[in-house]
This record gives sequence, structure tokens and C-alpha cells, in this order.
Amino acid sequence: MRSKSLHILATGSGTALKELGIKQKGILLVAVPLALQLVFLIVLFAVLWHSDRSLEKTNRAREITSEAINISRTFEAAANAMGGYCQTKNDLWLSQYQKQMSSLKSGAEQLSKAGEVETDLEAAIRSYLNSINEGVRILEATKESAETSELQLTRIQGMRLSREIRSVSNSVLESCSAFSRLQPELLSTATKQKSQFRNLLINAILFGGVTSLLAGVAVAIAFNKSVAQRLDVLADNSLRLASNRELNPPLSGTDELTTLDQTFRQMAEALEQASRREKAVLENAVDVICSIDADFRFTGINAACTASWGYEPEELIGRRAVSLLSKDTANETLSKLDQLKESGKHDQFEAAIRRQDGRLVEVNWSVSWSEFDRQYFCVIHDISRQKRLENLRREFVSMISHDLKTPLTSFQCFLEGFAAGMYDDSPAMAKERATEVDADIGRLVGMVITLLDVEKFEAGKMETDKRMFAVQNLVQTCIQSVKSLAEKNQVTITDNEPDIFVLGDKDQLIRVLVNLLSNAIKYSPPNETVDLSVVETDEWVEFSITDHGKGIPESFQDKIFNRFEQVELADTKLKGGTGLGLTICKAIVDAHNGEIGVRSQEGHGSTFWFRLPSEPETAQ
Repeated sequence: MRSKSLHILATGSGTALKELGIKQKGILLVAVPLALQLVFLIVLFAVLWHSDRSLEKTNRAREITSEAINISRTFEAAANAMGGYCQTKNDLWLSQYQKQMSSLKSGAEQLSKAGEVETDLEAAIRSYLNSINEGVRILEATKESAETSELQLTRIQGMRLSREIRSVSNSVLESCSAFSRLQPELLSTATKQKSQFRNLLINAILFGGVTSLLAGVAVAIAFNKSVAQRLDVLADNSLRLASNRELNPPLSGTDELTTLDQTFRQMAEALEQASRREKAVLENAVDVICSIDADFRFTGINAACTASWGYEPEELIGRRAVSLLSKDTANETLSKLDQLKESGKHDQFEAAIRRQDGRLVEVNWSVSWSEFDRQYFCVIHDISRQKRLENLRREFVSMISHDLKTPLTSFQCFLEGFAAGMYDDSPAMAKERATEVDADIGRLVGMVITLLDVEKFEAGKMETDKRMFAVQNLVQTCIQSVKSLAEKNQVTITDNEPDIFVLGDKDQLIRVLVNLLSNAIKYSPPNETVDLSVVETDEWVEFSITDHGKGIPESFQDKIFNRFEQVELADTKLKGGTGLGLTICKAIVDAHNGEIGVRSQEGHGSTFWFRLPSEPETAQ
């Protein structure tokens, strides 16, 4: 039962200690030893006080003995003076008697005020004073009698006084002997008490020191368990957070360390959330984001390098960046990185990266150097498509300029010749030249209309007039439109004569089909066929145009419907075109809620297709 109570008390004390704040625990750590030291000082003071009291009593006993001896001597001197007065009645003896008696009474009075003394000594003093007082009484009575009597009578009184005084003196001497007998006892008692006090003092010092030490150790252990060990947990949590490991269990209690632990956990959770967001951003970023050390080795890189360069991140970690740079830009790139490291600024520059498949990729480097981390932090953006588009735009502008300049120059020459009268004598030649000029202007107007249509489609301003019509009629109209081009290129067009109706803007769909047929004819070898097929399913009406040309590279098939994109074949420039035809086709099909695409294998021809909804409600 008692052990259970102690366990409950210890548990309660431990819980109470946890409830205290660090300031209160610090005060407790100092206050407990101080309290014990104070108790020790009080005990030590009490021992010293008792020792001093014992010493004072011993010294007082010695003083009393000495005073008693002096009083005895004074008493004898007073008795001798009174004896002399009785024998002579000389006033000198009386004067000496009075002087000795005054000293005797004063000494007796002081001795009666001896204060606190030992019981035996106090009894001896009372006996001594009684004897002295009896002697004084006898002397005073003798004095009074002697002053009124004749000399003869006083002498007789002097002899009687001598006998009485001798008896009193024996009593006084016996009392003094009692003082002398008590001295060894008092000295022995004082010595014993002194030894006891010394032992008690030594024991008190040892007990106080050991108790203070044990109390200090106990409080320090409790403080260590309550504070130091918990601080170690917080420090270990910091290391765990830095190494991305799971934190220790939460601290218990309500003190400042518990609050600090809770705040630390909230911070760790916020950092983890920020890290997840940052990781999600890095993993889903299109640009390559990486870190490179001072030796130009990759120390970290996101997953975008797989799509951009064909390498897995694990393949690049530890690899030197110079191994990926093209020979033309490697030295210049390393030089710029060194300059950036010296300046500590942020910079951007262009360089070429060689993919795993050997192709070069034009990239823009955005780099900053961190002196603290001793690393470069880079964002590498693929600008290959941008560069290609810039080249296509330049070629397009050059082509447009040529196509604009040629008909305008022809028209200008015709007008100048007509104004100069060159055709006055030959109306037939003038008519022929006017027809040619008219055709050139028609092509020029068509080019401008194409450009305007692209802008309209991209701005969503192109209107469609959808009506139900027969697909066979559409097919025949388109075949007739490209018949002359097919004959010129020695290509035959076939169709499956579909008996299908569809909802759409017939004029715009003619434009789509004519464009696809024209491209198929232009890229087909002589004496080949272009197959036009239309089939209907529950959901779609699909048009497909198949040629037997060189086909389209797989890497280009997703881009071919973008503006200014043309297949990079050796005879592309010979075929001509603005690179906008397929863009317009896609815009028209999208306006009909349809789909458009291409199936091709390089070296085995291509099939361009587009689908329109077969249900009027879907087409709307």
C-alpha cells in the first residue's frame, strides 16, 4: 500500500513537473539547493550558538570563582579592620573598614546577579552569599556596638568578633572550596560539550553537503529528463527534417518546449507541402530545370529532360554538361558560365544541346550562380520550334514578297506598255496579256483572301452557312476543280461515289477537300493515283484522301496543321505554298465540330482525313 502511494506521488510529481514552464523549472533548479543550504545554515548557527553559550557558562564560572575569592579577601580585610578598630577605636581602622565594606557589598551584589549558570554552581553561590551576608551582619552589629562602647568593652567585643568571624570565615572558605571543586566538573562538562558540538558541527556540515549534493543531482536529473532530453528530441527533429526523415513522436506537456515542438511540426508540415508543390511544379514543367556544380556536373534535374533531350534524369546526374553541348557552342557556354560565377549575376544565353538520338536542340539558358550552394541553377527552354517558325516566317515573307511582286510587276509592265502604245497595232496580243495579268491578279487576291481567312478563323469570326447536301455532289465539284492540276502532274483521282448526305457549309468544305486533293496531287509521283473515299458510321461521316508519295515523318505529324508548317522534304520549295492551307482546313473542320488528322508512314504515302458529325444535332 505504501509503495503504491509512493508510486502515485512520484507519478503526480512527474506530471506536475511537466506542467511547469522552463522559467519555473529553472527557478526550482536553483531554489531547492538554496533552501537546503538555508536549512543547513540555520542548523549550523544553532550549533554555534549552543557552543558559544556553553563557552560563556564556563568562562562565567571561572569569573564567579575569581570574584568569590576577591570577596573573601575583602571580607577578611573588613574583619581585620573592624578587629583593629575594636582594639584601638582608631578612626583610621574605621575608615578602612567602611571602605572594605563598601567594596564587599558591591562585590556581593554583582555576584548575586551572576545570571544563568549551572545548577550546582548556582547553589554554591547562594550558600556563599549567605555566609558573606552573615559575616556582614556580624561586622555591622560589632561596629554599631563599638562606636557606643568604651575601649575596654570594645576589646571584649573584638575578641568575640574574632571567634564569630572565624566561624563565618570557615563557612566562606568551605563555599570557596565548593567553587574549586566545581571547576574541574564544569571544565570537564565544557570539554565534553565542546567535543559534542564539534562532532555535531562536523556531522551537520557533512549532512548538509551530502544533502545539498543529492538534492542538486536529483533536481538536475529531473530537469535533464524534463528539459535537456526534450531539447535533444527537438535537435534530432531538426536533423530529421534536414534529411527528410520521419519526425519523433510529439512532446507531451504544456510548457514552452511543447509549444516550440508544435510550432516546429507546423513549420515542417508547411515545408513538406511547399516541397510537394515545388516538386509537382518541377515534375510537370515543360522546361528543363536543373542544378550544376562548379565542375559543370549535373546534381539535380527534372523529368522534362526525357521529353526534351531523350535522357532519363538518372542518366544525367553526375554527368558533365559539356558532354551534351554541341561542339560549336560548348566553349562559349562554359566561358559564359565562368563569367557568371565571377559576377554572381543572373544571365541568359542561347546554346545547342545534342539529344540522345544525335539531333541538335536549340535552347535558351537562364542561369544564376549561388555562392552559398556553390551551384548553378538553370532553366533551359527549348526554342527549336521558335527558331524554325522564325525561319519559316522569313521564308514565307520572302515567298509572299516574290508572289506579290511578280504579278504586280507583270501588271505594271502591261500598263506601261499599254500606255506607250505597244498594243495599238495588235489587239489580240493586248487581250492575251490582259488575260495573263487578270490571272496573276486573281492569284494575288486569293493569297490576300487566304491570309485574311486565317486571321478570321483564329479570331473566331468566320461564319458558316450549314445546310444538308449530297456528298457525291461535293466530291465531283472538288475533283473537277483539281482536274487540270491532276492532268498536269499525270495523277489519276478515284472516288467511291458515296451516297451520303451531310450537314455543313458546302463552300467551306469544298475549300478543305480541294486543298487536301491539291496537296496529294502535288506530292504524288507521276502515273500514280489519289484515292478519295467517304464512309459513314453511326457518329461520323469520314473523308479520306490517300496518296502514294514520300510520306510524312512521324515527328512532324503533330505539327503539320500549325501555321507556316510544311513538311521538310527536298522538293518542298519546288512545290510552293504558303504553309497556311492545312491551318485553314483545321479551322473549318473545327467550326463544324469535326476532327482532322493524318496517317502516314515515311516512304509509303499519306492519308489525310477529316470527320464531320453524321447527326444534324451534333453538327449544329
